[in-house]
Amino acid sequence: MSKRTVYQVLFSLVCTLVFVSVASAHQITIGERMRIGNGPEVQAGTYRVEVAKNQDAAEVSFFQGGDLVVTSR
Repeated sequence: MSKRTVYQVLFSLVCTLVFVSVASAHQITIGERMRIGNGPEVQAGTYRVEVAKNQDAAEVSFFQGGDLVVTSR
């Protein structure tokens, strides 16, 4: 492989990792009711999950249809 090809592959890999780490919202499907840690319960369904990274701890928010359903720390 040429140096140019190696640099292109490395650049693509780095860009992919940066974009994945920047995205703080993901869509998940929960098959059955579950409890988040020792906190609230989440019903079965499809949710958009956002992770807010605070200084001391992370905060996870579950949204369904644009409405906030549950927030947990």
